[in-house]
Amino acid sequence: MIDRHYPHLKNRDTKYVDFFDEVMQSSIEMVVDWMRVGFIHGVMNTDNMSIDGETFDYGPCAFMNYYDEDTVFSSVDNGGRYSFGNQKYILGWNLTRFAESLQPLFEKSPHAFAELKAKLDSFEDRFDATYYSMMHTKLGIKSDGENEPVTEFVDWLREYRPDYTNTFLELEQPGSFDDPVYSSEDFNRIRDELAGTGLDPELMHKANPRYIPRNYLIEEALDEYIEQKTLSKFNSLLDVLENPYESKDTNSQFQQPPSKEFDSEYTTYCNT
Repeated sequence: MIDRHYPHLKNRDTKYVDFFDEVMQSSIEMVVDWMRVGFIHGVMNTDNMSIDGETFDYGPCAFMNYYDEDTVFSSVDNGGRYSFGNQKYILGWNLTRFAESLQPLFEKSPHAFAELKAKLDSFEDRFDATYYSMMHTKLGIKSDGENEPVTEFVDWLREYRPDYTNTFLELEQPGSFDDPVYSSEDFNRIRDELAGTGLDPELMHKANPRYIPRNYLIEEALDEYIEQKTLSKFNSLLDVLENPYESKDTNSQFQQPPSKEFDSEYTTYCNT
């Protein structure tokens, strides 16, 4: 595995510790990138995780619409183990199992395994640092260490549960969406506070997709093909999703979340 995925480590005396460290960092970056766009993998079992930080083996995946860290769409996840907000903690659990699987390599060098354990112990701090850096970019904050505005903004998301994707676009360009939540006093206060430290349009544009694969739009495209054997809705959806960071002169439906009733009942399956 080292020779194939991390060949620059193979001649190091500490290659197994460094191998674990790089796997952990690439995995953190992968999951934080999921959270950046509201992606929920759905089945973060250890056998569905890759050592090179590549997203794979996702079946009941979906994108979060209304912000809720407990969001689950997977039919096999009745307890919310792999919910949007739990992905950090499941990654930590998976990495612990990975560290345990490497332990036989350190039978003659327990001190080196202690170094690996120290890497694992740093997981939460490293994940949080990567997460805050990502959120700085989404909110257009250039200054390092400006974590309080992020925390306050996430608290607002938890309370009001707006559409996750559109909220950042509304911050970037006020008046983009006709949603009462964006005319609320609290949202205007949050935006005014962010304007003092962030809302840099260049940063925000790179980090915030204009479009995500909305679950109901995908279902509509599938139903059209099944019932009518045509791909017009599929092709229209594909057209905007091929370049999700570029606004299209197209029907606003591609940026509209589903009804909350639809979202609360929507279920994905392992063959999605």
